[in-house]
Amino acid sequence: MKRFLGISLASLMLLSAAIANADEPKHRTLGLQADVGVPDGAGLAIVVSPEFYWLKLHAGGTFNSLAPGIRGGFTIDPIKFPVG
Repeated sequence: MKRFLGISLASLMLLSAAIANADEPKHRTLGLQADVGVPDGAGLAIVVSPEFYWLKLHAGGTFNSLAPGIRGGFTIDPIKFPVG
């Protein structure tokens, strides 16, 4: 168990160092968002992210067991994490 924890910690340290040294990726403007849930059903949306990294706009369609629908919204995320 101690060996597994040691290897995991060392791998995590190497991975974080590689991420820290990596160049900043280019800004992606378009993306897809997929949702599946109970009782909400399923949804698929197009996500648009302007030059501001903290703002994302989305619009798409949904479907549950009763009827199809549409939805739209925005996300404000001022804290920049490597995983979102």
